[in-house]
Amino acid sequence: DGDRCLFVTQDGDIVPGDKEMAIIARSILSQRKGKVICPISSTSVVEDVVNENGGIMKYTGVGSPLVARKVKEYDAIFGGEINGGLIFPEFQYCRDGFMAMLRMLEAIARNGPLSEQADALPTYSYVTHDLPFPTEKRDMLINYFRELRGNHVTDLTDGIKFVYDDGWVLIRPSTTESMIRLYSQADTTEIAEEKISSMLSKIDAFLNDTGLASEVLAMDGDDLVDVHVGLGAAAGLPHH
Repeated sequence: DGDRCLFVTQDGDIVPGDKEMAIIARSILSQRKGKVICPISSTSVVEDVVNENGGIMKYTGVGSPLVARKVKEYDAIFGGEINGGLIFPEFQYCRDGFMAMLRMLEAIARNGPLSEQADALPTYSYVTHDLPFPTEKRDMLINYFRELRGNHVTDLTDGIKFVYDDGWVLIRPSTTESMIRLYSQADTTEIAEEKISSMLSKIDAFLNDTGLASEVLAMDGDDLVDVHVGLGAAAGLPHH
């Protein structure tokens, strides 16, 4: 329906959605300063660029309606998600693929070829994993992790995000499916996968302690071969 827009360079390389948003944010911030909104699941490249260019980064829960509400609430100059759904509040409080295209063309005219701008930005390894989970039990799991956090640096904007010196892990309930979604950012894919595996092991312990292991296995028995062996070992970790 044309509400999102992703880009390729002149060499045919796909520009990741986080770098797309960062490039457009930098162009907008060069014209006027203000707040930029994106979900807590976004990589740090958007915040890096916003901070470097005199803007103020604000995070929200995952989902374009939540982003749109925060853009309006904070009177932000720009917002969006790293899936190409960008919001330009001077025109409308919803995703606008056509305006994203125009803003990217403006950024290229101002700051040079898209490939050079994308290559100049930091690249973070980003891994996600979806775990089938009973909808009515998801709050129990999130509360379990909140009790585990102790003095650890966390963000409770959406689910719980554990922040480390070398990255972060976010655990949140899906708003559209019976799933728990895990996201991890780190300097390398291996570290990002290790952090997700560590969280899956903690979920493994929670399931066995609460007697929910068989219920989760029944939801996706082919993927989670044996919860007692460990979810990190049994489940594939897709790269995104």
